[in-house]
Amino acid sequence: MGFDFISTKFLRKMPVYKTLAWVMVIVFLWMFKTFAQINNQTIAQINQLNVSAQAYLRSYPDSTLILARKALKMAKSIRFWEGIAAGVRNLGGYQQYRGHYKEAYKYYLEGLKVYEKLQHHQGLAQMYNHLGDVYRKQRNYPEAQVYYQKSLKLYQQLNNPVGIAENLNNLGDNARKQQKLPKALSFYFQSLKIAQANHDLQSMMGNWNNLGDVLDQQRKHVQAIENYQQALEIAHQLDSKLDIAENLSSIGRVHSKSGDNAKALKYLQKSIDIAKKYQFLEELRDAYKAVASIHLKIKNFEQTFRYYRLFSEIKDTLYNTKSLHEIAQLRRDYESEQQAQKIALLQRDKKLNRISRYLLVGGLLLLLSMGGFLFYWQRSKIAQNRELLEQNQRIYETQQELIEAELSNTQLNEQKLKTELENKRLKEQQLQYMLETQNKSLTSHALLIIQKNKMLSQLKESLWEIVQTDSRDTKKKLKQLVNFIGNGLSFDKDWQEFKTIFEQVHEDFFEKLKANYPNLTSTEIRLCALLKLNLSSKDIATIMGISQDSLRIARYRLRKKLQLSKGSNLISFILNM
Repeated sequence: MGFDFISTKFLRKMPVYKTLAWVMVIVFLWMFKTFAQINNQTIAQINQLNVSAQAYLRSYPDSTLILARKALKMAKSIRFWEGIAAGVRNLGGYQQYRGHYKEAYKYYLEGLKVYEKLQHHQGLAQMYNHLGDVYRKQRNYPEAQVYYQKSLKLYQQLNNPVGIAENLNNLGDNARKQQKLPKALSFYFQSLKIAQANHDLQSMMGNWNNLGDVLDQQRKHVQAIENYQQALEIAHQLDSKLDIAENLSSIGRVHSKSGDNAKALKYLQKSIDIAKKYQFLEELRDAYKAVASIHLKIKNFEQTFRYYRLFSEIKDTLYNTKSLHEIAQLRRDYESEQQAQKIALLQRDKKLNRISRYLLVGGLLLLLSMGGFLFYWQRSKIAQNRELLEQNQRIYETQQELIEAELSNTQLNEQKLKTELENKRLKEQQLQYMLETQNKSLTSHALLIIQKNKMLSQLKESLWEIVQTDSRDTKKKLKQLVNFIGNGLSFDKDWQEFKTIFEQVHEDFFEKLKANYPNLTSTEIRLCALLKLNLSSKDIATIMGISQDSLRIARYRLRKKLQLSKGSNLISFILNM
């Protein structure tokens, strides 16, 4: 913006002070336009950073962390609330995919508060969905369902098919985790239908993966692999490293159940390589567990304990009740395998004994002696094996008891936390009730003052009409009575009672007012208190015993002392103090 619209000749004809005023206006407008352009550019940059961070979340999570932190810092610097909410949402997603659910929950809760303040329905729907994910990962399925239903309702109101498909898929997964397979399948097929109609690859991929899980549970291994392969194909199209690792692990797990251990290990190793590179701890944990189970099945105990140790290390990072159940299951699987091995050893012993008896019947003394030696040697070996197995059995039983004790302690801590939260809620309800009671008392007191002053004002006016008569004695007595009523309209006594109740409801109001505006008179302080109650001008004038014209003058003087600009609202300013 330049000075072209003002000619030099025009400026020369103007007085100096007017010329300076014009120049200042032009400079101000130019600075305002420049600031607005810079601010708009910053907002656009923040939005682009958040969009990129979300896009990289399932593929390059470290890039998500860098971009989301940068976006959040810039958004906070200009108080761009939508950018702040999107930034913390992306940071929550980063923590969630790394298995840090507590940190993810904190970020999601922070974003939820911002979106609630903005009344941003799209953002609220996203946050409800993410909170449902956290609760589902922690196996709190009822709470997860509550948040998924909230999110689904908002997406339906917004007519957002992508969000609807995602939530239906999550509700299906939540039902499947509770072994409600018919209900889960219903959700999955609804979600898949919407996703295919809108070419929503992300939701389609999630549905194929989850349908594969259901088929796997139903032992339909061929169909399960077909669904996982479809999900894997879309994951490659989207370059979603997280979903690639998850589907590779699922395919490997199903091949293991089908007996093709070589192919299973191949897929699982690919999943491990990706999960290790991008620190997808949950996928890495599941893959290590599956590999350990395969090596246990083929009796490769060295590799079994190696992968079980890796699984345990990650399990400690993701430690929760779910992890304890998985560990117990793995222990039971290993124990069952040991029992099977014991049975196999006993069957082999029987076979060897039968061979020994044949040799004893048909052999010579030498063969008989050798048979006896072999029999003795075999019995010794069986006893050693049996003793070793019993020792392992005692170790496993001890470890199982420790796990159950840890689980019991965790449940007790959860119950204690629930009790503390309930006590806090009851205390907050009690405080709210006390505040409401005091508010009612304050309002009632103000109404009593209004009624008293109205009555005295009406009586005063009636007496003044009588005073207008010619009787001198009557006039004298009535004047005294009018003066008495005028004194009765004084606010001082009522003010002290009113002030006591007011300070109980609005703590530190008068102290803050006097500290920030020491020049206020006592009458102006009273006026501020009545404005704080949001009373009408008529009621305030009645309480203070003045006319409405006098009240307008008092309000004008109060605005000047409070240094309010022309466009500012006096009542809004007082209410926000």
